[in-house]
Amino acid sequence: MVIKHEMGHLPFEAEVSNFVKYGEENRITVMCDNALIQTTVPQGKISEVKKDGGVAIVQSYTFDFFNYAGIHRSVHLYTTPKTFIEEVEVTSNLAEKSVGHIYYKVKVSGTASNEADSALQIHVQLYNKEGVVVANGTSNGDLNGALEVKKVKPWWPYLMHPEPGYLYQMELLLYTADNTLLDVYRLKVGIRTLTWNNSSFLINGRPVYFRGFGKHEDSD
Repeated sequence: MVIKHEMGHLPFEAEVSNFVKYGEENRITVMCDNALIQTTVPQGKISEVKKDGGVAIVQSYTFDFFNYAGIHRSVHLYTTPKTFIEEVEVTSNLAEKSVGHIYYKVKVSGTASNEADSALQIHVQLYNKEGVVVANGTSNGDLNGALEVKKVKPWWPYLMHPEPGYLYQMELLLYTADNTLLDVYRLKVGIRTLTWNNSSFLINGRPVYFRGFGKHEDSD
């Protein structure tokens, strides 16, 4: 067994390098168990009920939808360089005069990840929807950094702005001290400020009215 994962609803991954037969056909087998007990999400109960032919296992629960099981999302097999960007944490805020800031923290894994912090650095470029570079920078020794975006286009929810959901593309390039490129990581980012007080939740300084949301996988 390569990996065991409990609870649904969340993605998970495992490194399979030592299990793959390179140059040959490989089979991935996944077993799903939808048994619900008091420590699962959602909760349920398993009971043994006496029947004419012996004992039957009965699953019971209190929610109002069928207890589906299986894999409802795509399964991806991907490769990485020997030293690679494992995770990027991004936060943002809006300053005065249409200036935005993006703050990032990078986690690196692989053969060179245990070297001195100064041996690796991140070069960052931020592109707008037209593919034009609007900000760039280089990380510090801890692989953290910040970008300043002038004439920023903030991220707005639907119906709060004529151009809602504006996203920039952030490109992070991992280099060694001798300027050798090790990995490239790209992700979409929006620039916004989230604040709240005793009466309101605000996005970019404007209050948001929550109407609620509920959507099942099989809804139209």
